[in-house]
This record gives sequence, C-alpha cells and structure tokens, in this order.
Amino acid sequence: MSPYELSILVYEATAAIDSIFETWMAATFALIVASHVADDKMTISTKLFVAILYFACAALLFFRYINFAQQTFQYLSELAKYDVNRIVNSDAQYIGLARRLVMIIGTVGSIIFLFVATKKSDANISQRDT
Repeated sequence: MSPYELSILVYEATAAIDSIFETWMAATFALIVASHVADDKMTISTKLFVAILYFACAALLFFRYINFAQQTFQYLSELAKYDVNRIVNSDAQYIGLARRLVMIIGTVGSIIFLFVATKKSDANISQRDT
C-alpha cells in the first residue's frame, strides 16, 4: 500500500476507535440513569439480566476497540517503512491505555452501581425537607 492509503487507514481506524468509545460511554450512562430512575421497580433478577446484557455489550465493544487499536499500530508500523513523519503524537499509547482503564473501571463500577445504589423514595425526601 502507498503511504497515502496507509494514512487513510490510520485515520479511519482512529475514527472507529472514537466511535466505539462513544458508544460505550452512551451505554454506560444509559445504564446508570436507568438504574437510578427504575431502581425501586427492578427485581434482583431484572438487575442481573440488565447487568449481563450490559457486560456483554461492554465486552464486545472493548474487544472491538482492542482490534482497531492493533490495526492502527500495524498501519503505523507499515507507514514507518516509508520514512513518513508519524501521524499520531507520541502520547497515543498513553491515551489508549487511559481509554482501556476507563472502559474496564467504568464497566465494573456501573455494574456495582446497578446493584448497590438505591434511590430514596419521594416520601423520605419530602419528610426530610419539612
């Protein structure tokens, strides 16, 4: 492949990585909001079902993220053979590590939040305010 084609592939893989991370964030915040709003209506079996679905979604997105990250670095190493200036900055590996940590910690934390966080009833809040 030519350096131009490799550069395009790097940008496309980077865009896919960003899209995957944004999808994971949307799913995570949806889980947090839904578990907060519907906590008093959810049984333990419903929470378990939601947790399994969320974990499966998060795992799928995480593995897709890893796949595109590996492709990106493969394209960059091929691009280096052409002695072309590096497209991404040297902090890319730290950004990738930070994203992985955020995805792992965020997934685990969201599942814990689903089971631990409880919403106070409106009656308790109104009694406290008076």
